[in-house]
Amino acid sequence: MTNRQNLVSAVIITFNEEKNIEKCLKSLQWVDEIIIIDSYSKDNTIAIAKKYTRKIYFKKFNNNYSVLRNYALKYVKNKWILVLDAD
Repeated sequence: MTNRQNLVSAVIITFNEEKNIEKCLKSLQWVDEIIIIDSYSKDNTIAIAKKYTRKIYFKKFNNNYSVLRNYALKYVKNKWILVLDAD
């Protein structure tokens, strides 16, 4: 069994971030888990993200970043959480 005490999960909130998402994901190769919460992007954000993680979930953004952040928490498996925007 893995000790999750020292592992890090990264949560990225996205919407039409194809210009930024790959650079962001490459910078996170040191984390143990990457979770994407996407607000139904209409560009190539998801196609790019799928190269780095299978943990991609969707929730509509209603002008409340906190709602998306908190939504992501139910998918996080590790004790330490880094939440960021793709840009």
